[in-house]
Amino acid sequence: MNTNETFSKLCDDLPQRKNAFDKFNALAAYLFENCCLKVLPENREFYFTELEFYYESPEHPDKFRHNSALQGSRGKIYWHRSGIDITIGDGEKNIFGGVLVRGIKERKQDGSWEYKTGPLKLVSDFILPSLGIKNAVYAGRQKLVPGIRRINPASEELVQQKDRLTFACVGAGLPCDIWQSFRVGLNKKKFSSAADFIYRPYRYRIDVDKDTSALLKDKEKMFFISAALGLAAARDRQDSYLQLAHQRGWNELEKYYLK
Repeated sequence: MNTNETFSKLCDDLPQRKNAFDKFNALAAYLFENCCLKVLPENREFYFTELEFYYESPEHPDKFRHNSALQGSRGKIYWHRSGIDITIGDGEKNIFGGVLVRGIKERKQDGSWEYKTGPLKLVSDFILPSLGIKNAVYAGRQKLVPGIRRINPASEELVQQKDRLTFACVGAGLPCDIWQSFRVGLNKKKFSSAADFIYRPYRYRIDVDKDTSALLKDKEKMFFISAALGLAAARDRQDSYLQLAHQRGWNELEKYYLK
């Protein structure tokens, strides 16, 4: 089975029931280890370091995904105001989904990695410059950090150049330890019927100790959740992470993850 077939098969196996994040786990691991965003024709490669899953199907009613028909496709790059997704849906089956790219890394000439974290920051600092684009972003009402701006997917420059950015399964086989947490910035009041999805561990992260960006959100909570889930990356510090949760009074998290 080639890399594209593997990606498609993993998408076919995504949740067909309400609680099945193990299926997301398998796809996240594959994306981290074998896939990247590639800029053509230069073949510049950006590998994933942080991903968030948004996936709505009849059996998995997660209302937090964007209301975009493109999310009914698979393996496409979906540009939106807050960043880019890799689509994982199937419109014929009424399944819509995207994997938000929250972090990427690029190998430098000396063999080290350069990291960029934050769904807007990575686009403005890495991806748009790699496409030679200067005017595809515009100032938003709320700046999360100085210099970060919203993306304008309808920008003439972006429309002309965005097909140069492709999603590729290259079979790189990059080893990684995966951490998990809940998704960032979800509005609990927006979809009261989807409250059960607020603390789902649908955010995945690698290279936590190598990326020192201030935009790596809720790092301590990620440690606690990964420990509570029994992930290999957190086992050697599991007791200290669980103790931290008690000290910080993370009652909602303890209730959800320490059932």
